[in-house]
Amino acid sequence: MEKIRFAYGNFRYLVFEFNHQYYLLDRRPCHLIGYLFPPINWLFFQHVYPITSDEYCKIKEKNGRATKLTVSASLGAGLSIFLYNWLRVNKIDITKYFETNLSSFTKVALFLMTFLLTYVLVELCYYSRKRRMTSVLGRELRHLQYYKITPIKIDFKQLLGFIVVIGGLAFFMSMYYFYSGNLLFGLMANAIIFLYLSASNVAFGTESHHLYKINDKILK
Repeated sequence: MEKIRFAYGNFRYLVFEFNHQYYLLDRRPCHLIGYLFPPINWLFFQHVYPITSDEYCKIKEKNGRATKLTVSASLGAGLSIFLYNWLRVNKIDITKYFETNLSSFTKVALFLMTFLLTYVLVELCYYSRKRRMTSVLGRELRHLQYYKITPIKIDFKQLLGFIVVIGGLAFFMSMYYFYSGNLLFGLMANAIIFLYLSASNVAFGTESHHLYKINDKILK
C-alpha cells in the first residue's frame, strides 16, 4: 500500500512526496456533488501535477513568509462577539431593517440568485489560488496526472460534525428566511453556504495523524 502525507501548499493545493518525486494535489472538487458532500471526492480521480524539489522549496518559503503576516482567526471571532454584545447591550435589533413582505416566488428567486453568486465566488476563490500557485512556481501547471486517493483511517466524528453543524446552520437559516422573508437570514444562510462550499477541500487534510493511500492512478 502506497502511503502519503500532505503538506500545505495553499488553499487549493497540497504537496506530497512519492517515490522521491514531489507532487501538487488539486483539492478543487472535479464534480459538483463533491462540493455538497466532501467525502465523495475520495471516489473520484483528483488532478495531480509533478513539481521539482526546488519548486517545493519555493512553496515552503512562500508559506513561511505568509505565516508571519497572517492575522489570527481569533481576532475575527473576538470582533464578532464584541459586536454582538454591543448590539445586545444597546438593545439594537438590526433584523427589523431587513424585514420584507416578499412573495414566495420572489423569496425563492432571490435565494437562488444569491446561491448562484455564492458558487461563482467560490470558483473565483479557487481560480485565484491557482494563479497564485503558478506565480510562486513561475510557470503554468503541466503534465496532469490523475490519482485516486483515500484516507487510511477516516475520522467520521470530525467529518460528520463539520457537515452537520455547518450544513445544519445553513439549512435552518434558509428555512427561517423562507418562513419570515427576513433578508438578513437569507444573507447569513448564503454566507454559511459559502464557507461550506469553500471547505469542500476538507476531504484532504494536512494534519500529522492523517495518512492517505494511492488506490489508482492514470499517467499521461
